[in-house]
Amino acid sequence: MNTRTAKFPVDALGRATFREPYLETHQTHPEPITPYEDKLAGSLSEVFADGATTLDDVVDGLNALGLHGPDGGPWTDETFRAEMRRLGK
Repeated sequence: MNTRTAKFPVDALGRATFREPYLETHQTHPEPITPYEDKLAGSLSEVFADGATTLDDVVDGLNALGLHGPDGGPWTDETFRAEMRRLGK
């Protein structure tokens, strides 16, 4: 079987549910992903799949999807950077 075309199990949203052992062992997130983080990750995946390549594209894409920033308002470059710093700790 060609591993480049191998099919992996997917969830209801079409996301792969297969995790490579390396990723499981080397995750940096200390606790389970929250619903907010999961929604943000899915939205970011959608924005990048739609062709976003710059920070402005990402911010515009999140706002176009109707996903509010952490303060309840629209995303800005500053709120996106601050949230990525916070989540990356």
